[in-house]
Amino acid sequence: MSPVKFSLFNRDDDDEETVEIDDQLADDLRQVVADTPDLTLEGALREGLQHVVAKRRPGGGQQ
Repeated sequence: MSPVKFSLFNRDDDDEETVEIDDQLADDLRQVVADTPDLTLEGALREGLQHVVAKRRPGGGQQ
């Protein structure tokens, strides 16, 4: 299976950052989404990113 890649684009310019995740994590994410009727891949990614930001931003939790 080809790797899962995420591209982040900056609104203000054309800079792009692409990140690959490993196959096992991608498979696990797909399975969680498939097993959760009200969860989409977009929703799962958004929830995960929000969790990291809330937990890792200064004053937001563990560093």
